[in-house]
Amino acid sequence: MNVLIILAEVSLIIFVFLLLNWVFSKLFKLFTKTFISESDNRSIKTLRRNITGLLLLACVVSCILIVGANGYLVYRGENLQQYTLLLIKRIPSGFWVTLGIGIAQSLGTLILAAIALKFLKYWLKVASTRTKNLEKNTADDESIDAFFNAFYDRISGGIWLWATILCAHFLKLPATVSEYLGVA
Repeated sequence: MNVLIILAEVSLIIFVFLLLNWVFSKLFKLFTKTFISESDNRSIKTLRRNITGLLLLACVVSCILIVGANGYLVYRGENLQQYTLLLIKRIPSGFWVTLGIGIAQSLGTLILAAIALKFLKYWLKVASTRTKNLEKNTADDESIDAFFNAFYDRISGGIWLWATILCAHFLKLPATVSEYLGVA
């Protein structure tokens, strides 16, 4: 039973770090697509690789610490199941309620942002088509499409950044996280 508990804890840590890596990957793709010029793209890729390496190192160190701490507890004769449940029971129930509400609000915000972007894309396509059909239009169709695509990319980046700031607020992350996201 102790081995299963250790495997569950290590699996949870690996899942969290994979999730963090995926989120950073999506954020970097969004920033490079929306805000970063081609000349800065190389340094952004280097930064992304460094962050991935740091996350991997933190994951490996966390897994080693979990296995080591649980190994020590098993060596002392502790029952890991009771010990883990006791640690979980020490966390106030208000924390779990707040966390659940924050996750629900965050999911709602992300879904709302995705729906808003679908509507925005449709209406920008309509606007692009109407602009192309104007009689006094002197621009070619490619430049109109390029304008509306760039416009959508900028608004899309802003909406996702806004949704991320709201999620940080809903999850009660430290104020500095929201401030740095706001600066971005």
